Amino acid sequence: MRGDCYMVLGTVNFSDVSTDLTASRFSHIGLVAIENGQAYVYDIRNEGTLRTRFGELVAHRHLHQLAVKRHQEASSEELAVVAQSCRGVFQRREKYDSDLQLNNDRLYCTELVEQAYQTVGYTLSEPIAIRELPNYDRHQSTIRFVQAVTRIEPEQKVLVPGNDQFGIWSNPALKLILDLPNTRQTPAEIEALTNP
Repeated sequence: MRGDCYMVLGTVNFSDVSTDLTASRFSHIGLVAIENGQAYVYDIRNEGTLRTRFGELVAHRHLHQLAVKRHQEASSEELAVVAQSCRGVFQRREKYDSDLQLNNDRLYCTELVEQAYQTVGYTLSEPIAIRELPNYDRHQSTIRFVQAVTRIEPEQKVLVPGNDQFGIWSNPALKLILDLPNTRQTPAEIEALTNP
């Protein structure tokens, strides 16, 4: 997903910075689960862990791009456990990790999905140091500012949505099943894309 997300008291457009920093189309990630015949997205944002109907998420005015991939090696039973992991995080109302730290008592979006898949033995991606991201050099002033007001450090490793070379997007077991490069299309245009 890519939308508008701000951090550091609304002064930094995290979506713009993170997509350019990682050379990715996406700044955010969630998990789609089918529950009682409805598609829901589990994700975690500044306001905490959320469970949103897929259609509501697509219609959200701050969402610009959306793609869905499905794990081709995971069984239906394993995918149900993955969804249950996210459901548990939602039910516990776990908090968002604005410092993007791994292995603490808070989560950020990519960590939520990675952790859920690891409950059934799948690793989707490996952490990467912020300073090793493709366009780190172009964002050093923004990173210094963020570093001054958060615990985020250039040396820390993070999980990212990524692109074809790294991050969750690059995992070869994930198959693209829906790509909406412009969610601001009319419902008829979106319907045409989702029903080939």
